[in-house]
Amino acid sequence: MNLEEIREKVAKNGYSKQTLRQAWLAWLTGENGDLHFDTGLTLMPRKVLYKHGVDKMRGGSKNIYRHLNKTELEAANKRFIAILNKLVFKQGYRRLNMRLDVVAVIEGERELGDLHTHFALKRPEAMRTNDFARLVLKALLVSGDFEIENNSYDADNDCIAEKYRYKLDIIDSGWMSYITKMLNGKDFNNLYLP
Repeated sequence: MNLEEIREKVAKNGYSKQTLRQAWLAWLTGENGDLHFDTGLTLMPRKVLYKHGVDKMRGGSKNIYRHLNKTELEAANKRFIAILNKLVFKQGYRRLNMRLDVVAVIEGERELGDLHTHFALKRPEAMRTNDFARLVLKALLVSGDFEIENNSYDADNDCIAEKYRYKLDIIDSGWMSYITKMLNGKDFNNLYLP
């Protein structure tokens, strides 16, 4: 039996070569097409103070900021999810170990861009979407690790969607495909299931 015959037999029996990303995507979106997650969230981390410097041009001092590294962003993501779980489940978070279903992907490391995180969340069925959105905003304010408002927003020239640096949306299966786009067979260290 040669390689061609083996491939034909495997394809006929329903086994096909599937990449690890495709397998993860099939698992995350559900086998029957039912999407387990219903809310997507994108967060941009705040820059942290690196040092105080001298502004030679203006004769004063200025603050120098740096981006978070991957380890710091992972810790910030865990803090945010813990705060959100406490807000959503209240005492059930501590007493009954109730948690939101969450998938997180850190993006921007390979492209040498700003690191940011994409989340897929399962909102509790008893909670309305508006209430959940308020709790997400409150968790962002409490954590203090992520940007909320866009400082360069111009009300006259920009649309209202550019006013905020975080984005919360209801998602479909395309979101899961989007957040896993940078994952390949050997690079799954940016995928988190907290």
